[in-house]
Amino acid sequence: MKVLPGRLIFDLVLLAILGWGIAQAYALPSTPTPGQLGAGSFPITIMLIAVPFMLVVLVQDVLALTHGVDSSDGGLTAVQLLGIAVVTILLTGYVALFERLGFLISTVTFLFLAMLACTHFLVPAPEERAWGRLILGSLAYAVAATAASFFVFSLGFGLTFP
Repeated sequence: MKVLPGRLIFDLVLLAILGWGIAQAYALPSTPTPGQLGAGSFPITIMLIAVPFMLVVLVQDVLALTHGVDSSDGGLTAVQLLGIAVVTILLTGYVALFERLGFLISTVTFLFLAMLACTHFLVPAPEERAWGRLILGSLAYAVAATAASFFVFSLGFGLTFP
């Protein structure tokens, strides 16, 4: 029995997540006035834009596999699987604590910890002195991305966050 390479598994999982996300965004309440943007309009648009790009990546990975270009891909390592599990647990915690902690605190915390987890589990370990820069950079990115999301959705779409 031949196992799919890690890249193809990753591509297929991302496509499945996009499909699930689109379905969830469609389930969000619509606006009472026709022609106005609803809560799911922005996420649906972003995910629909991402689907063709993800399909291109999938086709490229399949072609590379069939032409033997990436034959060194032996699947996901145990450390990478652990990293995926940690990020999944962080995401589950984010969803579970979102209403209790609010958008700002839960999103900054999730993004910060997820970036550190991805760096620790999925890429070669940085030098010891680089961890300080990594922590500051991750925190800066988490705060900036959360602030940008908050302002786009609260001011641009008029949504209220918990």
